Amino acid sequence: MGDADDIRKLITSGTKKWTKQEKAEERNRGARRMRPFRMRLQKELSLKDAAATVMEKAYMKASANGTLPANARQVMYAARGEIQVMTGKPLDDQYFTQTLLPNYIKENRLSWDIVFDDRGHFIEPHTNLSFGLGTINVRNYLASISRQSTPQFIDAKIVDAVVATLGPPDSFGALLFIEKEGFDSLLKTTKLAQRYDIATMSSKGMSVTAARQLAEGICARYGVTLLILHDFDRAGMIIKHTLHTDTRRYTFTRPFDVIDLGLRLDDVEEMDLQSEDSGGSKVSDERLVEAGCAPEEIAFLADERVELNAMPSDQFIEFLESKLEENDIKKIVPDIDDLNKAYAMFAEGKELKAAFADAEKAVVAKRAKIEIPKDLRKQVEDVLEDNPEIPWHRAVHSIIDPTILNNKSEETAIAAIVTPNKSKQDGVSDLKPASAADPVPNEYLDAVRSVRGDIDPEDDAPPF
Repeated sequence: MGDADDIRKLITSGTKKWTKQEKAEERNRGARRMRPFRMRLQKELSLKDAAATVMEKAYMKASANGTLPANARQVMYAARGEIQVMTGKPLDDQYFTQTLLPNYIKENRLSWDIVFDDRGHFIEPHTNLSFGLGTINVRNYLASISRQSTPQFIDAKIVDAVVATLGPPDSFGALLFIEKEGFDSLLKTTKLAQRYDIATMSSKGMSVTAARQLAEGICARYGVTLLILHDFDRAGMIIKHTLHTDTRRYTFTRPFDVIDLGLRLDDVEEMDLQSEDSGGSKVSDERLVEAGCAPEEIAFLADERVELNAMPSDQFIEFLESKLEENDIKKIVPDIDDLNKAYAMFAEGKELKAAFADAEKAVVAKRAKIEIPKDLRKQVEDVLEDNPEIPWHRAVHSIIDPTILNNKSEETAIAAIVTPNKSKQDGVSDLKPASAADPVPNEYLDAVRSVRGDIDPEDDAPPF
């Protein structure tokens, strides 16, 4: 070992960072933005101070100037580049989403529409209403109970006819799998699934066996196309591949159509999306080849990765819509027999409703003559003593009609009534009865609509 070797090692060590950065920029022009951070040695600001200077701009970018919900990671992606350049050190995702962002919102008393993932579930005792404890669900539930400060006494009515669908037939023609969770609120706000008649499912990380079973059961049996949306990283490419390819844990028995919506390298370069270090993924190049990666994609993924969350909300929806249009995903219109049947049914329903309105007037006129038991409170207390699991109003109902003690439809209808409204800002919450085994019967739907004035007249199904 001589002086020449020592000098060579010193030069190699000193230029290691620059060499890695140059290679990254050759593969991805988006890596150019990371050069100041990666090459900087001197710290300038604390992460908190740096975040405070860019937080509002980052939120506005992620939320399309406050017009759409944005999840916390989207805001992180919009802010991270500047924060890292200003501080000279990496920004931890969890520290930003769980500490910096919530603290900034609280300290500045902001009402930003930031969506955080569910952390547990809430269930009501008598309605069986359940929902995940996420930002949108809690917000909508509190809004619902604030609108309904007292019990709603809903008269019996004859309701409009409905077309109830279950599964793909006459309902949806594609199944969209999203590798990431956290986009539900955005999809609901923009009504993207409804506008294109697509079902959606998502996961955190690798798809579970149940997701593959569901994909095969829906897509292969009903001729539905599977659409896959994923991060552009080594894990995302494998997630995409295993969702429709045999593995040790699951073997597909029937073929079906699959479309990879991205992200792919072309998408990243076209949108100039922010990349980050890949973090040393253990996925081999051979597996990436099996997953359909091109050589230039494998070279990019050696050091870099790009998340779906790198797109602000408006860009995400625009990207997804363009992919759906490109692949000819359209609304469902059934055959003429079903259209004729629906038309005749709704026409008959209109006549029946008019006839019932006349009969209802006669019944309501007799209401003043109804004899209410003088010992009603005592009777209610006796029923509750024998049936402590029911609420007071079911006890009253059971005094008139004892058979309702074994009928769950009333509880299910109440659950529909307290389901949050469809607003342009909040979207449709996922509040739903804890058990889907008790569908809402037709005789309750109009009662629900009379309380839930926010339900669109053309809606054909219960709002959950």
